[in-house]
Amino acid sequence: MDYGKVHSEKFGHKRYGHTYDKPLVPDWGKLDAEGKIKKINLIGHSFGSPTTRTLIELLYNGSEEERAGTPENELSDLFKGGKTNWVHSCTLLAGCNGVSLAVQFTETPNACRRTLTAGAALFQANGNTPFIKIYDFKMPHWGITDPDYKGGLKGMKWNLNSENWKLAKNFINAQEDNIAYELGWPTYKRMTEGYSPKPNIYYFTYSGDTTMPIEGSKERRAIPGTFKPMALFANMEGKYTNPALGIPDETWFRNDGLVNTIVAPHPPGEPFKDWTGEDCIEPGIWIQFPVEQKHHMSYMGVGEPVFSYYTFFFEIMKRACSLPTIDME
Repeated sequence: MDYGKVHSEKFGHKRYGHTYDKPLVPDWGKLDAEGKIKKINLIGHSFGSPTTRTLIELLYNGSEEERAGTPENELSDLFKGGKTNWVHSCTLLAGCNGVSLAVQFTETPNACRRTLTAGAALFQANGNTPFIKIYDFKMPHWGITDPDYKGGLKGMKWNLNSENWKLAKNFINAQEDNIAYELGWPTYKRMTEGYSPKPNIYYFTYSGDTTMPIEGSKERRAIPGTFKPMALFANMEGKYTNPALGIPDETWFRNDGLVNTIVAPHPPGEPFKDWTGEDCIEPGIWIQFPVEQKHHMSYMGVGEPVFSYYTFFFEIMKRACSLPTIDME
């Protein structure tokens, strides 16, 4: 995993992370028997929205910053761009396209920093223990884990030391390259400036709303029975505004427990249309499905019947694979 020479020096972390010996799609980008490039279908949940969109932008355009500041023999192939035919479709589930909860969290810098410090210390202490089999933070570039540790007793150690803590402090103090800020609307907007749907890729979005109106008020609260962590956040977002940071009014109150419904159906400012059936599908534009009564973790299967959850993903892939491939010259 190459985070880029220029990028890693700019933000003060290691350039390289995990090494993946076996790719999930070994023949991705290679030619098939008909001489066409083998593509993939991307699905992104939550912060997977800017993640998948950034990947597409890098495949298409690479990174001018990395090309300018990295010797040619060191430059990752991803930063070269030109891979315009590597993705067939992009589907976002409860996409974090800038959320007000992150703005609330970061608007008090000292409290935010203390929380991040406690979290980083906890993650660093447990990053090289079997705990990562429960949840792997995948942050070796910030000194949180070692890239080669596999989660067993062999190689287990406490990761707290001065060198790793220096890297972790760079993360704590960063207002970019830090998900606490990148989740928020102002930083997200800067981070994705210039992104756009590509004319040979199909785009779909699914989003939820787990709130209901509070009688006699414009504010909203979580629907009874909402997954409790999401209910807590839904109540916070259901009354929060901050006009100075782009959260002007009650149009931001509807949410799924993390993502505001105003931004989830499609990335703001990009072309979209509502789903009306298979005939409405066209590439280069976001096709947004109707907002569902779901919370943020519904799309990860929390509280969902197993069969309907698997069917949901089956239909996504069935639809994507039925669409004609479009290749750019």
